[in-house]
Amino acid sequence: MKLVCPNCEKLELVEPYTHKTTINVKNEPIQVELKLYRCLECGQLVQDPKNPQDELDIAYRIYRQRHHLLQPEEIIAIRKTYDLSQKDLSNLTGIGIATINRYENGSLQNEAHDTILSLLKNPEAVKELLDKNKDKFSEEKIASITKKIYEQNKKDSLKNIELIFERYNDKELTGNRPFSLKRLISLISLIANKLKEKNIELTKTKLNKLLFYIDFLSFKQNNCSITGAVYAHLPYGPCLESFDTVISSLVEENILGVKEVIYQDKSYEVLDTLKEPKTDIFTKDELNLIETILEKLSGLSASELSNISHKEKAYTATKNGELIEYSFAKYLQGVEDV
Repeated sequence: MKLVCPNCEKLELVEPYTHKTTINVKNEPIQVELKLYRCLECGQLVQDPKNPQDELDIAYRIYRQRHHLLQPEEIIAIRKTYDLSQKDLSNLTGIGIATINRYENGSLQNEAHDTILSLLKNPEAVKELLDKNKDKFSEEKIASITKKIYEQNKKDSLKNIELIFERYNDKELTGNRPFSLKRLISLISLIANKLKEKNIELTKTKLNKLLFYIDFLSFKQNNCSITGAVYAHLPYGPCLESFDTVISSLVEENILGVKEVIYQDKSYEVLDTLKEPKTDIFTKDELNLIETILEKLSGLSASELSNISHKEKAYTATKNGELIEYSFAKYLQGVEDV
């Protein structure tokens, strides 16, 4: 193979050569390998003009991968998903246009900006930011973005759940288990199926409390939650993070059904499973724990479960909206005899 050697200033025979170097990125040494060629006449290293390589760009990519940051093409893809210009994205996130342009062209983003941009993988996050910044967009643009949000929600409802929980990699919040969508769906289906067999209505409040006690008791006994899900302090007690989004996504995918029940001039929603639960995803001990919790708590009313959960230290020691660490599991009282 021949390439133009910048030293010889003419076409020369070259051979493949791997050039290794170290680039410091934010005081972190990154090992970079460049696939180059070496001139057989003078030994000069030569780039293939058809496949140019930038050692700083490669180092940045390795750094982003190590620290779970978005790559430039991912930022562009997120922006284009909602048909946003760089100015639109700036209006939506508060990140400067020039800064967004640099990120999309390979500059290394800071972690705060990456967190904001990563949130846009979730259509609900886009909707929330759009609601807060409507004054910065025309009615036509708002309608366009809203349509894209709807399309993304419809395109992959279950992905929304994964995007919600993949933000959390703190073992204190996930109970020493990476979040498992399959386990969460299977557990919800199993709970709904078991209560249906017992002819017990499953309300959203009751489901929240049962999920909380199952995950936290599992952590207390085995130092590992069952689903890896994250829970938060909300007015009615400990609740699954973004619970309404999770339920609406499962309904959208025909995994759960929702029906309205009217009783004494009041209405409430009851959940029902539309698919058989996959119990083989759980161990025998996990199934026994789930069965024990359901036997003890499922017969209680939603208000009774709420009252019990309100006495848990996981609730009394946290504030409204605050995420609940699994370390509170050692103080569980509602299932102390389990």
